[in-house]
Amino acid sequence: MSFLRVDREKILLKCGIKHPNEMIYLDDSLIDAREVKSLLKPGGKTLINTHRPLSEFK
Repeated sequence: MSFLRVDREKILLKCGIKHPNEMIYLDDSLIDAREVKSLLKPGGKTLINTHRPLSEFK
Protein backbone atom coordinates (compact mmCIF):
# COMPACT_ATOMS: atom_id res chain seq x y z
CA MET A 1 0.00 0.00 0.00
CA SER A 2 1.17 3.52 -0.67
CA PHE A 3 -0.35 6.95 -0.33
CA LEU A 4 0.02 10.45 -1.72
CA ARG A 5 -1.01 13.75 -0.21
CA VAL A 6 -1.69 16.64 -2.58
CA ASP A 7 -2.11 20.30 -1.59
CA ARG A 8 -1.08 23.77 -2.71
CA GLU A 9 0.57 24.29 0.69
CA LYS A 10 3.61 22.42 2.00
CA ILE A 11 2.49 19.16 3.62
CA LEU A 12 4.22 18.35 6.91
CA LEU A 13 2.32 15.15 7.82
CA LYS A 14 4.34 11.99 7.14
CA CYS A 15 1.88 9.36 8.37
CA GLY A 16 -0.53 7.03 6.60
CA ILE A 17 -4.03 8.06 5.57
CA LYS A 18 -6.84 6.21 7.38
CA HIS A 19 -9.94 7.71 5.71
CA PRO A 20 -9.03 9.22 2.32
CA ASN A 21 -11.21 11.39 0.09
CA GLU A 22 -10.18 9.37 -2.97
CA MET A 23 -8.69 5.91 -3.52
CA ILE A 24 -7.09 4.40 -6.63
CA TYR A 25 -6.60 0.65 -7.03
CA LEU A 26 -4.32 -0.37 -9.89
CA ASP A 27 -4.57 -4.11 -9.15
CA ASP A 28 -8.01 -5.50 -8.37
CA SER A 29 -6.53 -8.55 -6.64
CA LEU A 30 -5.60 -6.23 -3.74
CA ILE A 31 -9.20 -5.20 -3.08
CA ASP A 32 -11.54 -6.45 -0.41
CA ALA A 33 -14.85 -5.08 -1.73
CA ARG A 34 -16.22 -4.55 1.81
CA GLU A 35 -13.11 -2.61 2.75
CA VAL A 36 -13.51 -0.06 -0.07
CA LYS A 37 -16.68 1.40 1.43
CA SER A 38 -15.49 1.31 5.04
CA LEU A 39 -12.21 3.16 4.40
CA LEU A 40 -13.46 6.14 2.40
CA LYS A 41 -14.80 9.34 3.89
CA PRO A 42 -18.53 9.87 3.21
CA GLY A 43 -18.89 11.09 -0.38
CA GLY A 44 -15.42 9.76 -1.25
CA LYS A 45 -14.50 8.48 -4.71
CA THR A 46 -12.83 5.26 -5.82
CA LEU A 47 -11.15 4.45 -9.14
CA ILE A 48 -10.59 0.71 -9.71
CA ASN A 49 -8.73 -0.87 -12.62
CA THR A 50 -10.79 -4.06 -12.94
CA HIS A 51 -12.77 -6.34 -15.20
CA ARG A 52 -15.10 -7.22 -12.30
CA PRO A 53 -18.67 -5.82 -12.32
CA LEU A 54 -19.43 -2.65 -10.37
CA SER A 55 -22.05 -4.54 -8.35
CA GLU A 56 -19.24 -6.36 -6.48
CA PHE A 57 -18.16 -3.09 -4.89
CA LYS A 58 -21.51 -1.66 -3.76
